[in-house]
Amino acid sequence: MKESVFFKQPKPSTVIILGVFMLSLTLLLMYEGTVELNQIIGMTIIGTVLLAYSVSYELRNDLENFKHFRLVGLSLFKQKFIFSSDYISVFSASAKKSSKWGPIAAMGKDTRNEYFVIRLFKANEHFTVFRSNSYETVVAKATELGRILNIEVIIKE
Repeated sequence: MKESVFFKQPKPSTVIILGVFMLSLTLLLMYEGTVELNQIIGMTIIGTVLLAYSVSYELRNDLENFKHFRLVGLSLFKQKFIFSSDYISVFSASAKKSSKWGPIAAMGKDTRNEYFVIRLFKANEHFTVFRSNSYETVVAKATELGRILNIEVIIKE
C-alpha cells in the first residue's frame, strides 16, 4: 500500500508582502478609477497567485517522490525527484540574515531565525525537507516519515 507524507515549504516573507502590496495597490487604483480593466485583472491575478501558491514535497514509501507546485491547495504541476535516504535527522538550526540586503537593511541590524529542521541523509549527501518553529510538529512529521520509509530517525535536542 502506498503511503505518503506532504511537507509544505514556508513561503518567503517578501512574497507575502509583495502579494499584499499588489492587491492593495489594485484596490487603491480601482477606487481612484485611474486604470483600465485589463490592468486591474492583471494585477489582481498576480497578487492572488503570489499569495495562493505553495511548494510542497511528497515523500512516498515506494520512493517515487514528487515536488508539487500548488495553487490554492490544488496541485498544478508535480516534478519527480529521486532521493533515497539512510536515516532522518531532526535538529535545531539558526539562520543569520545580514543587514546588507533585504528588509533588515533599513534597520541596520542582523537578524537570526531559529527553527527546527528535518533532513534526510544518504552517505555524504543531504536534503532538507521541512523546517518549522514548532519542535513538536517537526518531531511528529519526522516520526511519521521514518515509519513510512522504514528508516531510523535521529532526534537531536
